[in-house]
Amino acid sequence: MKAERPRLLLVESDPEVLLVIPTFMRRVGEVHVCEDTYAAIELLKKETVQVLIIANRLLAEDGETLLQLLRHRQPCAQVMVLCEQHTSEVSTKVLADGIADILVKPFDVARLPPRLERMLEVMREQQRRARVQYQLETRMRHHDRVALLGTIVATVAHEVANPLSVVFTNTSVISDIVESNAPISSKDRECLREATKDTFASASVIKAYLSRILRFSQHDGQKGWEHDLKDTLSMSLLFVRARARDRGVNVNVERLANTPSVPHDAAAFAQAVVNALTNAIDATEEDGTVKLFVEETESEVAVVVEDEGPGLSAEQRQCLCDVFYTTKETGTGLGTVIIRQVMRNHFGRAEWKNLKGGRGLAVRLVLPKVTSSIPSAS
Repeated sequence: MKAERPRLLLVESDPEVLLVIPTFMRRVGEVHVCEDTYAAIELLKKETVQVLIIANRLLAEDGETLLQLLRHRQPCAQVMVLCEQHTSEVSTKVLADGIADILVKPFDVARLPPRLERMLEVMREQQRRARVQYQLETRMRHHDRVALLGTIVATVAHEVANPLSVVFTNTSVISDIVESNAPISSKDRECLREATKDTFASASVIKAYLSRILRFSQHDGQKGWEHDLKDTLSMSLLFVRARARDRGVNVNVERLANTPSVPHDAAAFAQAVVNALTNAIDATEEDGTVKLFVEETESEVAVVVEDEGPGLSAEQRQCLCDVFYTTKETGTGLGTVIIRQVMRNHFGRAEWKNLKGGRGLAVRLVLPKVTSSIPSAS
């Protein structure tokens, strides 16, 4: 199968440039031409572009929005700026968006194709590194989630023990009645009906717990995204129940009855919530309280975890999301890093803020109600 040619976008209004440069650009890939940034923005909403070539003077016309949209559509896209000979300075903001090359008039158009090819090579190398980084982060989150399973086995065993006991008891009752040689009376029939009903209910409870565990242990992306945030939060609470009980900490759940629907990867987001709850429980003294509640705005939904711990110092805030940084004796230093990465993959954000009064910390995991797409490895 023939490889798809890269898409190149030229944003320029100079007739002389428009007459010459597109011809040389076509040697490298498929060319789109726009004479202002507004037309270019509309094009980028429909097309994914690998290389953007834009006149320096046009960057002032909403160029920042254009570059942000380009990065959103193709994070590793390359940018070349065309400058007049007497105005070759490019603004700091534009340079911060990752300008790969600058072409100053008079242009040596014969050298343009190899320069574009070089930019495409850089883009492919950046994509390769991004894929490797994504795979490493995915494995890190998966290993952290599997390790967490070991700490919740006791809780799940306790939760399953009660309904399993009901199943055994009712099965014994049903067996005694069925094996009896006496005719089945109306009283026995009613007993069978109740025993069967209770057995099905208990089996459903067990199945629900096991389904949550299996889903939590899967790799990201296998099941696609879901919208039932209440179920995801319930799953998260299940995983921290034993830890809270062992430390004598109360977990106060508020305002979950009318939890709004919001697109999210249930397993990954549950992992972020579990990490936030675990940190809050560990920071709270015995008989203290950790709160979990949901806030909603017109465009976002925030899951908030508040504790009664000491909060964060200025030094801790600075190192909060550094890999392997931890204030716990047995901590891995991955919890907050994973929270930040999960929220980034959801096009959301994580916020840590000390509560008023100088005691306690609030962690806000903010999800957008509408996402442009599910993140991919590239």
